[in-house]
Amino acid sequence: MNIYEKAVLQLHNEGLRSAHVAGGEGDIGVYVDVWNAEELDYPLVLRLHEEEINYYANQYDKNNETK
Repeated sequence: MNIYEKAVLQLHNEGLRSAHVAGGEGDIGVYVDVWNAEELDYPLVLRLHEEEINYYANQYDKNNETK
């Protein structure tokens, strides 16, 4: 499992079910769909910065260590 997949799984665990991996080779990223409370028909897509991807992947690893 790569860092992008780990980050997405951790975001899912934290309740952000719209998190997903997208992009092609050389431009892969983690994206989260968000909605404006006043315009639910118009979602925005935010791309996480590499630092946040690493943070959430590390959180996933910490939460899934075998003891």
